[in-house]
Amino acid sequence: MSANRNNEIPIHLTIEEQVGRVEELKSLLIQRATTQNCGPEHELEYVNLRRYFVQHDSETVRIHVPAFMKSCRGLSEFWFHIRSDYDTYQSRKEYIFREFAPLLDYLEGIPPDTSKALFAVLDTLPGWVAVTEEWHKACSRVKRDPAGAITSARTLLECVCKHILEDSNIPYKDSDPLPNLYHKVVAHLNLAPSQHSEELFKRILGGSQTVVDGLAALRNDQGDAHGKGPRGYRPVARHAELAVGFAGSIASFLIMTWQQRKESK
Repeated sequence: MSANRNNEIPIHLTIEEQVGRVEELKSLLIQRATTQNCGPEHELEYVNLRRYFVQHDSETVRIHVPAFMKSCRGLSEFWFHIRSDYDTYQSRKEYIFREFAPLLDYLEGIPPDTSKALFAVLDTLPGWVAVTEEWHKACSRVKRDPAGAITSARTLLECVCKHILEDSNIPYKDSDPLPNLYHKVVAHLNLAPSQHSEELFKRILGGSQTVVDGLAALRNDQGDAHGKGPRGYRPVARHAELAVGFAGSIASFLIMTWQQRKESK
């Protein structure tokens, strides 16, 4: 752990550095929960790490800090907290991982609803490695690299469309832009607005097409795929979260529709 002579943590840390501190906390707590080999230096490290997060400048970060950390001011208190309810090493590890997941999700910019929904869908598709990796990239970049997250959001949809088209034996070119790929997929899955007469569905499906076209344009304009001049606009986390959230929802909808279509044949 990089700190000053008194083991104090600098006030201003990057997102990557904060994630690293959380991982250090997890390691300390796992060590205390599974062994007795924790000395004064470990106690001091925990005290400083705990103080950094429970007194964090961001209220949202403080909200996501595990509840037990607010009452367990030292490793000994944590030991008394965990030993009675979790009597095996494995159950203690699982508890620690589970308690820190919301904080890590927040710091890494993973949208809590759309990310989990798409990850659950992708768990059923072991051959879709490229799609899963791109979704991980998009989610983890939202706060630390908004431009990169926007690029990954578009790439995610391109990967999903290509997987569905290949499975359906529909030809396409690697150079086809996202809107073209998407239009081929929705036509195949009967999701094009022109294929429906119900006005509500036509509006929803037409809105999805508009979002996809917008993501393609946003990536070209605000993503990290092209260089920018000195006055180029820089996207921030809220822009990336919007783009990634839309991409995840549309990807989930396409995949589930494709799966249902296959099962009905």
